[in-house]
Amino acid sequence: TRLLDKLVAADADRRSRGGEPLVVLTHSMGGQLVYDAVTHFLPRTPALSGMRVDFWCATASQVGFFEEAKLFLASDKTIRAPARVSFPAAHLGVWWNVWDHNDVISFTAQGIIDGVHDEPYDTGLQGERVLTLDLT
Repeated sequence: TRLLDKLVAADADRRSRGGEPLVVLTHSMGGQLVYDAVTHFLPRTPALSGMRVDFWCATASQVGFFEEAKLFLASDKTIRAPARVSFPAAHLGVWWNVWDHNDVISFTAQGIIDGVHDEPYDTGLQGERVLTLDLT
């Protein structure tokens, strides 16, 4: 509920400023929280059903993996590769998914969910250095 409370506050702030875009940036497990919000909670909660995230940048997330494993609240177990899950356009404008080939817990969403702008990023780091974000 903390994420939903923050989205409600951000949406109210946006409206008070004349409708500027609502931008969300997540890292790692935060991606799964936002995906559950835009695919399950926003559409199914009357007070939130009109909310829309205009731009979401998910970095180093596991959303693609979780969707393939059908672990989300809105996951449809009948949709399997090569079929793709529909983009949650009612509550999300643009989704930019940035993932690292070197990070074993960072996944692509391309080919799994339609409409995702998927982009790899190469930190050049290996193994546990990626997991601890050791950038020295």
